[in-house]
Amino acid sequence: MPDSSDLKAVLTELPLKDAYNDLIHPAASAVGQTLSLPFRAVNVLLAPLTKWVLQGEEKLNAVSQLVAEKVADVPREKLVPPEPYVAVPAMQAISYSLDNSELRDLYANLLAKAINTDTRQLVHPAYVEMIKQMSPLDALLLRQIKVKALSSLALCDVRWQEKAAPLSTHLPTFRFIRNGIDLMTNLISISMPGVDAGDLSTSIENLARLRLVELDRQRCLIDEEEYVYFEHCPAVDSLRGTDYSYRLIPEENKTPDEYELALLKGLCLVTNLGAQFSDICVSDPE
Repeated sequence: MPDSSDLKAVLTELPLKDAYNDLIHPAASAVGQTLSLPFRAVNVLLAPLTKWVLQGEEKLNAVSQLVAEKVADVPREKLVPPEPYVAVPAMQAISYSLDNSELRDLYANLLAKAINTDTRQLVHPAYVEMIKQMSPLDALLLRQIKVKALSSLALCDVRWQEKAAPLSTHLPTFRFIRNGIDLMTNLISISMPGVDAGDLSTSIENLARLRLVELDRQRCLIDEEEYVYFEHCPAVDSLRGTDYSYRLIPEENKTPDEYELALLKGLCLVTNLGAQFSDICVSDPE
């Protein structure tokens, strides 16, 4: 088991001298006795920040373990202390998210990039605030987009509107926009077991609010196959067979049979900011 001299040897490999005295106090030394060298290296890098943001050594150890896993293959000479204006708010936020795997993974990836000389200049302090405004489902959805290597997604709105000619025989329910009301908006061509389409719609809207994606109803994907999913997806099927005319402002000479359930094409684009954020904070596909 490593002693204080062993820990000092770790410090000689890292540009953080002031942390040594804190690290060799009894509590930190006891932790170091059971941890691998990469973990102890990361623990040294992050230890000085605890005086600002972490309450107790237990949370520091949990954070360090997560980050150590992310930098296990990074040469030790490339590990440097993170910029406090990035790391302090990140560590404060992750300490409140340790019980949620999706959010803590975003923070851990950010911290791992912040202590790597190859990537630290790409870590923007605004990313911490973005993660703080994301739900676990938002994080999971963003990961799904990255796993599928998608830069754009098919977007669909569901409307009760005046009957119009279909866009193509291949998509019998899709129409042009006419007078009517929206029943559902921002449906996307990604489904997750046990997740309601309405919740996914809310998540994609929040990602758009954060400027990580852009919702565009003026354009659509060229490949019509991307929209076939919506023709009979559960969210759309649940709206069929109901007359929604009662929700419309009565129009002169209009009857319920002149309206229909219509699907409208749209496009969800990953922004440049969203792509950069994903590169830093979202785990690479396994």
